[in-house]
Order: sequence, then structure tokens, then C-alpha cells
Amino acid sequence: MGLMGKGSAQPRVIGVASGKGGVGKTSIAVTLATLFAEEGLRTLLLDADMGLANSQILLGCSVPKHMGHVLEGKASLEEILVQVRPHLHLVPGASGVKSLGALDEAMTHHIIRAFSALERPVDVMIVDIAAGISPSVLTFLKACQQQVIVMKDEFSSIADAYGLVKVLAEDLSLNSMALVPNGVASHSEGERLHAHFSSVCERFFGQGIRLGGVVRQDSWMSEAQRRQQPLIALAPSSQALTDIRHLAEHLYATKLGPLSGDTQFFFERQLTGTVLA
Repeated sequence: MGLMGKGSAQPRVIGVASGKGGVGKTSIAVTLATLFAEEGLRTLLLDADMGLANSQILLGCSVPKHMGHVLEGKASLEEILVQVRPHLHLVPGASGVKSLGALDEAMTHHIIRAFSALERPVDVMIVDIAAGISPSVLTFLKACQQQVIVMKDEFSSIADAYGLVKVLAEDLSLNSMALVPNGVASHSEGERLHAHFSSVCERFFGQGIRLGGVVRQDSWMSEAQRRQQPLIALAPSSQALTDIRHLAEHLYATKLGPLSGDTQFFFERQLTGTVLA
């Protein structure tokens, strides 16, 4: 990708979310993380879908411990990290753990603040967030500097994506959000979908939402899931990977404001210069 400004002092925190499940959110989050790592950026992928975490499945790695162990005081954050590729570490969520599937706002804040103890520098953090508008989803998204909203060209997906943006717009500027139509037939179809969605946002919020990128329908995406391999390893010339690479470039080129609120807790040590190089 030829990204500029690698290894900046301020980490970039990108949340990937969707109004409803089944729209390819996790596949895009995992692929973004692998692409940033491929560029030599120190990348962290947090699977914040705590009850039904599956990033580790798409990456084809085993996770002996997960965030549940951190919350129970049985492991530190450093101890649950899994290096899945050069420059890429996964912070695993849990799958099928009922108590983590219904996190309240206080517990979500506790998870975010646990990152203040992280002892390694990070350039980019991708947060794969559960679908919907639960308190934990909104808390995670508000702690990110950029919010990627993944949507398919289906009525329920469009309606739920709008609901998510509507709730976020109560506390966040639409300037930090980017819409990503996924699984569309062509770039022009994705652009048409974005234009319609953005016009509705402009009508009701007084501001449109920018287009982060369009990801075209590609059988390699489902094949990567089936084989439990990252798309970058299985099909490096696929059109979906090309499209997500453009999304990564767009996100990384976006100018960030100063860190504030919960975002500071993600990387408190790094910002104060006390992390290990």
C-alpha cells in the first residue's frame, strides 16, 4: 500500500461495526488488520464480539486464553495476546460464553481500561465489534477514532445500519464514520447505495456520511472463511482484497483529531512513553 507515516506516536483506533450480523463485518476487520500488518505497522486486532468471537477462526489460530480470563483476573492482557502473523497480534474474545455476550457499559469500560497496562507499542488497532446497538457496542465504538459501518444492499441491513448511525450521531460526528457497502456487484452499485444512504443522513442529521470504500462480491471471501485462512494468504490478487486495500489506504490517510476519553485508555502507556520498544 505504501502507507506514509508508519509508526507514528499516536496509535490509530478503528472500529468495524454493522447494524445487523451476516454482512461480512468480521471478514473485513480481519482483512484490514492483516493488510496493515503486511505494511509493517504494529497491528492489534481486538475481537470485541465477546460472546460470539470468531476472528480467531478466520485467522486459523487457536486461543488458549481470552478476554474472559482477563476479566476474571486469571490472566493479564499480555498473556492472552496471540501473534498470528508478523506485526499482527490478536486479542481474543470468547465464543459461547454467556456472561460475555451481555456486557454492560461498566464492564465494557473495564475492558477498554485494561489496555492501559499494555506493554508493547501499537500503530493500528482494529476493533471488531458485535452487530447491533447494545450498550457495549456503542461504548466500544465511541472509544474508536474512526467507525467503519459495513452494510449490504438488503433492506434489513440498510435499515439497521441507519439505526446504528442514528444512535452514534447523538454523541459522535459523522465526520469520523465511513460507510462500506459490502458484497455488491460493482463499484458503481456500491457508490449508488452510499449516495442514497448518505442523502438520508443529510436530510435527518444535516450531514452526509462519507464513503470509506466499496467491497465487491467475491467468492474468495467465503472460501477464505471456509478454509480458515486470511484472504491475503489465500487470494492475494482477489478483487475483494484489492477493494479492502483501498479502504485501508483511505482510513490511514484520514487525519485524526487528538485522543480523548476512552481512546486514551487504550494506549495510556504508549502515549506517556512508557511502553517497551
